[in-house]
Amino acid sequence: MKLINFKEFIFFSRPILIPLLFLCLLVAFVFSTSISNLSLLYFIYIILISLLLPFFIFAINDYYDFDSDKINKRKNNILQGFTIHNVNDLKKSILVYDLIIFLIIFLYSLLFNNLIHSLLVILLFFIIFFYSSKPLRFKEIPFIDSISNGLIVFLFFAIIYSLFNNIFSIPFGVIVVSISIMSYHLIAAQLDVVADKKANHTTTATFINNKFFVCLICIFFNIFLLFGGLSSIFRYLFYFNILLILFIYFFKNFNKQKVLILFLCFWGLLTIIYILGKF
Repeated sequence: MKLINFKEFIFFSRPILIPLLFLCLLVAFVFSTSISNLSLLYFIYIILISLLLPFFIFAINDYYDFDSDKINKRKNNILQGFTIHNVNDLKKSILVYDLIIFLIIFLYSLLFNNLIHSLLVILLFFIIFFYSSKPLRFKEIPFIDSISNGLIVFLFFAIIYSLFNNIFSIPFGVIVVSISIMSYHLIAAQLDVVADKKANHTTTATFINNKFFVCLICIFFNIFLLFGGLSSIFRYLFYFNILLILFIYFFKNFNKQKVLILFLCFWGLLTIIYILGKF
């Protein structure tokens, strides 16, 4: 078994996304309880998830996307990752590393003595793994690909929320934000539609095969934000998402890298403003 070196680990992990994941988990924490409850135990947990989950998410994705990436040539930057040319030699290492990451996070979750929380952790890992991995490979099942993305975002929030609250009391606003996240996946799929067709990948965008209807569905996913009772800075999420969808529809040169930059900047600003407002 060929071991993954540190450089490959970093390449797989999309390190530019780690700070955003950390901020989002921190938002979930300060939403769920007082910032004064952020003990070292909780802080280490958030750090572990932020540092280790990106590898778990993207390494298995890159392995199963290797053949399509040779056709598509998308992964050549810090935002979308870099093609690992010897990825086929690393399959066993990826699976072993993913298992170790799961065990670290799961065993740490047991310290909180919260059965619901630990079950949510297992569910999160299950959906992330089989989003990319065969035999389920949710990312190639039309509509399930977008739904699973929204569910992953919801579960990231839920695992933190469940540490302090009854999971069934989770606010409706969290659900509608998760639904709106589904539109990001569909936007990304639309931007990759030509490459996915060449690689013979089935996504919601290739299945619909109509840019107008894809954008219409994205708008539908965001309509729920108007009824979510969002009173914080997140009430501006609707306007940003609608503008992004319109840009995708009207501007042909609006590529995936530009969308990712806007996404990182907007969500980074959103989370920082929300967290600072809690102090």
